[in-house]
Amino acid sequence: LYDSQHDRAFITTMGVDVPTFSSLLTAGFAQAWYETPIPCKDVSAHGTPRIDKCSLDAAGALGLVLH
Repeated sequence: LYDSQHDRAFITTMGVDVPTFSSLLTAGFAQAWYETPIPCKDVSAHGTPRIDKCSLDAAGALGLVLH
C-alpha cells in the first residue's frame, strides 16, 4: 500500500491521505520506531538497535497503528 502512494487507498484503510501519513512518519514516528526497543524479557533494553532484524518497518508499523 505504501509504495502505491494512492490517497484513496490510504484514506480508506487508515483515515489519512499520503501527505499526512508521510508527515507523521517524518515528524518523529520513524525515528521512535527505529530507536526505541520493544520491551522483551529475552532482549536487553539497553542493547544496540538491530534495524536490519525488524520484521516491520516504520511505515508498516504506522499503517497498523492507524488501521
